[in-house]
Amino acid sequence: MKCRPLWLPTSGNHAVVEQYQLFDCVNRTALAHQGCLQPEKIDELYEKLLPLTQKSAEEKEKHIEEIRKKSMNKEKHIASNF
Repeated sequence: MKCRPLWLPTSGNHAVVEQYQLFDCVNRTALAHQGCLQPEKIDELYEKLLPLTQKSAEEKEKHIEEIRKKSMNKEKHIASNF
C-alpha cells in the first residue's frame, strides 16, 4: 500500500505530490529555475532528505496502520452525521 496524502495544509508556496509524481515535479521545477541551486546545495539537500526515505518495514507498517485507524475514525464520524 502506498502512502497517499488525504489532506495537508499548505501555505500556498508548497506542492503536495504523490510519490509517482515526484520526479516530474522536481524535474519541471529544476528546469524552470535553472542555475538557482549550486551543486553543493543540491548535495546538502540530498543528505538531509535521504535519511527520511530510509524507513524499516516495521516503521512503514506502523505508519500504514496509523493511517488506517485515522481513516476509519473519519469514516465513522462521517457516517454518524447522517
